[in-house]
Amino acid sequence: MLRILSEMGLELPSLMAGLLGGVLSLRFQKGKATPAKAAFLILAGAITAGYLTPMIATYGNISVELQNALSFIIGLASMRILEATLVAVDKLSKKWINEKL
Repeated sequence: MLRILSEMGLELPSLMAGLLGGVLSLRFQKGKATPAKAAFLILAGAITAGYLTPMIATYGNISVELQNALSFIIGLASMRILEATLVAVDKLSKKWINEKL
C-alpha cells in the first residue's frame, strides 16, 4: 500500500493527519452532515493534505517536524481551500476566455 501511495505522490503521515483534520472539520459544519457528506469531507481532507503539504512545506521552507501539523490544518480547512481554489480558477478561466475573444 505504501508503494501505491508513493507512486501517487502521497505520504501516509500527511494523509492520516489530513484525515484527522477532516474528521474534526465535521464539528464545524452547519447542520447535520449525512454519512455520505461526512465521508466526502474526511476523504477531501486527507487528499487535499496529501497533495498540498509537500508543496506548501517546500515553498514555505517548513521543517519536517512541523509538516504533520500543517497536514492537519490543511485537512481541517480543506473545503475552504478547495472552494477558494475553484473560485480562483473560475475567475482566471473567464478572464483568459475574454482575452482570447
